[in-house]
Amino acid sequence: MDEKALEESLELYKSQLSHVEQSLLAAGSEGNADLQQLRNDLKELVSLTEEGLLSLKKSNILKSLEEQNQNQSHDDEYAAFQAAIEEEDDSSVVKDRKENESEEYAAFQAALDDSDLKTGDDSVLQDYSKPSISTDSIKKELLEIVGTLCRAPYIHEWGSSSYHNAMVTDIEIGDGNEVMVSVLFCNPTHEGMLPCEYHIEGKCKFSDDQCRFSHGQSVKLEDLREYTEPNYSSLKMESPCLALFTDGLWYRAVIVDVLEKDHQFTVSYDNYDETATLDLKDILPLHSTDSDSSDEELVEEDIVNDDSGDDSSEEDMLPRYLMGSNQTNEALGVWEEHTRGIGSKLMAKMGYIVGQGLGKRSQGRAEPVPIHLIPQGKSLDKIMELKERAGDVDVFNVSKKVGRKKPIKKPNSLNKGSAKSSEDVFQFINKKLGGKKGNIKELIHHPTSHKTKNAPVRILEKELSSRSDRNLNVQLLKTEEEIRATEKELSRLNEAVKRHEKKDAGMVKQYRAKIAKAEHYLKELKTSEKTIQNHKTKRGNHKKLTIF
Repeated sequence: MDEKALEESLELYKSQLSHVEQSLLAAGSEGNADLQQLRNDLKELVSLTEEGLLSLKKSNILKSLEEQNQNQSHDDEYAAFQAAIEEEDDSSVVKDRKENESEEYAAFQAALDDSDLKTGDDSVLQDYSKPSISTDSIKKELLEIVGTLCRAPYIHEWGSSSYHNAMVTDIEIGDGNEVMVSVLFCNPTHEGMLPCEYHIEGKCKFSDDQCRFSHGQSVKLEDLREYTEPNYSSLKMESPCLALFTDGLWYRAVIVDVLEKDHQFTVSYDNYDETATLDLKDILPLHSTDSDSSDEELVEEDIVNDDSGDDSSEEDMLPRYLMGSNQTNEALGVWEEHTRGIGSKLMAKMGYIVGQGLGKRSQGRAEPVPIHLIPQGKSLDKIMELKERAGDVDVFNVSKKVGRKKPIKKPNSLNKGSAKSSEDVFQFINKKLGGKKGNIKELIHHPTSHKTKNAPVRILEKELSSRSDRNLNVQLLKTEEEIRATEKELSRLNEAVKRHEKKDAGMVKQYRAKIAKAEHYLKELKTSEKTIQNHKTKRGNHKKLTIF
């Protein structure tokens, strides 16, 4: 062990000894026997460390003195040898020798200068002879990709990435001729993916960072995948899909009814207790393989990108020494630098040493509790499945994702001797992206009016004829629940009228207007309930007669 390590250990032992003595003083005359034994052990450890440090310093000083004496003796011998040579040589011979050496050195320098000049000229000519790759020419050729439909990665808040259908809107040439493309997503599922309507029209007053909507996400050209065409022929009852909602985002839903005459579908949203009748363009079919693809990519990326050289298992096998276990560079309560730090002060008074573990002998937790971000909308079974597939890798740990190493940049093919031809660009579009073009204005979706459970619309007999039995039962159940809720609201409004009848005439007038609207809505609901029940009875009788 070197001198510096011994000094650090000595300081650590002394600080521990002072904390133990403070604890004994606080305990009084009835001190703990364990603390007294610990104090004696620490005193003995400090004395032994001081003796070892003193002996190490003495040995280092003696070693340095011996090296100085040896160097001095060598210098004296070399000086005597040089003096003997100078006495033997004649002064004229030495002078001629020096002149010859200076002439040879001058000739050698001249030869070096000539060779450097020649190689320098050749290199300059060689640089001018090479074809220069301009950024403008590269961007001009790659502009053919603008408007192409593709699949682009989107990085979520919790660090994972998933691929979605998108459209290339612009080409960006970064440092080192690295090609980046700006994409807008066709079916945004998060607010950060929602395209800015004013930016597409060229009227947005905000910059890319200030606007709450997307002006285009930068993605590496090599990360793009081929566009997946929606397969609408697979849509049927209870098929999973992405459906457009009133906020312009696409949410997971299930098809509960098919209106073949109008080419429309009735969907029920998974995260909302609402149903809506949508056109075909507002629905994106999902398959079982598609629904799990983003989860598989999440686990694979976390396994590949996490540092494989984790030695935590080896550290757990090491023995724990007195007051020296679980040392770390990350202190507990670092976030309290933004507050008054009451918790850290209380822990320090109780004997906690910063950088060591909790507990009587510092055997407890030494690092803060890690933050885990769980993917939104996933069930516990799905999350446990992801953890099992990831193995020992903690895929949801935020600190690991923040401190994750950036991937090594691959050498770009555009840095080579010649630029790509337009034929290569077309081959890239056809092979990797499929070459399918799209209209950027179609990315702005204006949702149609959704028929929710709160909409005061009377259900007609002709609308029920095209619905299934399951949909009729669901609609009847929702109508009955809405009737109970409306009756409860009416009773609340009537009580409010009684309270304010002799106090505030204006409030009473407002409440009476609300009561009139609620009564009209309740009447419509009861009419709809009666219509549904009559239709169910008629359909049941028709089935019985058909069987008979």
